Amino acid sequence: MKKGNNIIKQLGLFMTAVDQNELSKLLSDSFENIHFIDTARSNDKSIKELTTLAETTVAATILNAAVFSIEEYRQLVDTQDTPPYSFPMVGKGMIQYIPPTVAKYDDKCLKDGYLGVSYNVNDSETEAFVKKVFKMVGEKGKKVFLTARNKDLVADTAEKNIVAWPDAVNEYSGVNGKYLTQTKERYLIAK
Repeated sequence: MKKGNNIIKQLGLFMTAVDQNELSKLLSDSFENIHFIDTARSNDKSIKELTTLAETTVAATILNAAVFSIEEYRQLVDTQDTPPYSFPMVGKGMIQYIPPTVAKYDDKCLKDGYLGVSYNVNDSETEAFVKKVFKMVGEKGKKVFLTARNKDLVADTAEKNIVAWPDAVNEYSGVNGKYLTQTKERYLIAK
């Protein structure tokens, strides 16, 4: 989606810690200078790098430092005068990562997370990075389908712009009340 001079995209994700570790390895193997940065607000300006996206508590930035260096990222943080400090999640060379979590309304179910981006329409380096990451994530993921919980009804058409990775597919398959979910009213399974 284009909004003004920015491209805005989002891809919904269902992932377990196993899947998050696998995605982290895939990204590290595919990009020479990738960083995972914890973006939880802090009273400290220090950038907290994660070894894997599975360590994310609130949100993370996937930073391609070949496009936007860690030093340029640090400058964005350093311009802030008063705590708590915010850590950029979208922009040049960045992809926002919001991790899937156990649903607060049903602890047997996995609530979706997502990858999100917003970058300038003329930023071809970020565009190439985003396209490659979204393609890799989509190829590894399975399509998800709306289902009627505790019934044998599954939609014929997959939901758009959302995928489930292998371990989440196996763990949250609808067996024993364990589903993928977006809201209290929306339960899904992957196939």
